[in-house]
Amino acid sequence: MGESAYLKTTCLKCGGSVEFPEESENSTVPCPHCGKELFLYRGVRAIGTPPVQPEVQRPSAQSVQDSSIKYKTFAEVPWFRREPGPITLILMLLFSPVLLALCIVALTGDVYRNAHDKSGNLVVWGIANKIAAILLLLVQLGFAVGYYVVNRPSNHQTNEVQPAQAETAQPAQQPAPQTGAAQSQQQAQPAPEPVAISAQPEAVQLDWNKQENDAFKNGNIAFAAQRILANPFLRNQAIIQDPQMVAKTPFNYYGQVVKFTGTVGIVQDFPPGNDFSQMLGTQNASDIVMQSNDGTIIEMFCMKASGYIRKGNTVNLYGYPVGVTEVPNTMGGTFTHLIVVGNDYDDLGAPQ
Repeated sequence: MGESAYLKTTCLKCGGSVEFPEESENSTVPCPHCGKELFLYRGVRAIGTPPVQPEVQRPSAQSVQDSSIKYKTFAEVPWFRREPGPITLILMLLFSPVLLALCIVALTGDVYRNAHDKSGNLVVWGIANKIAAILLLLVQLGFAVGYYVVNRPSNHQTNEVQPAQAETAQPAQQPAPQTGAAQSQQQAQPAPEPVAISAQPEAVQLDWNKQENDAFKNGNIAFAAQRILANPFLRNQAIIQDPQMVAKTPFNYYGQVVKFTGTVGIVQDFPPGNDFSQMLGTQNASDIVMQSNDGTIIEMFCMKASGYIRKGNTVNLYGYPVGVTEVPNTMGGTFTHLIVVGNDYDDLGAPQ
């Protein structure tokens, strides 16, 4: 029998040199140096370079990639899944629908950046971006709910309560020159024209009624209240007009916010929730009757409390002229009141 030939190989785990009989080739044995499995591979004889040992099959980098990574290059990523550029960021600041769309995209899948990590995979947005998207959606929802609450249609049935308003407001419709307890008791009687007032149409009024001067018949009181609720900043719109001309031709001044100045003759506040307040669509309301310097009696239905205004004080009233009405006096005649609906005034105090 001939001598067995011996071969040499090198352990790929520890680098130790191992010599083995030729007949043991292609078998696996423990490495005498490190104990790891060693594949005996046919190589050169004992003299020469060690054989190259086949590598154990390892999972490729591609197989260990995150299953959510679907694209190899940034060009493969759909445009709506890419990180937005400067133009998109500017649009996000200007148009909330673009911001809303970006939040939805971020929450429904990965948003890819034009960069690669150490493993060669495209980088995607992290969890912080998704949290930011959720917060932005909540903020937009809050703005939407707030806008609806502020701009929802008013549910006040102004035309239906107008007859009751006429009865409530009548006690305050005394002219400034007439004072005294007996006269106040006389003015406390209901308006003498309830039938004419209740004949108003029930439909919502869409514009100023210039065909009828009587403020309790033309529907302009309720219409002015609606205008003020929609845009309550009357002071900034007010202009100064001749009170006598406004009382003479009120239809020429409908839709204008006018500033009137005069001396208070009667002031009356009304409790929250009564017919007068409901007709004006407010919680607090008051009735202020004053006389201007030219003798015109101006009565403002005010959509807030009268504060510290007292009889004899000088005030500025800001409101919409809505017509006139005739108020009986103790001498058997009537005084003409210019009726105004407003929500602002200046209390200048008693004259010095």
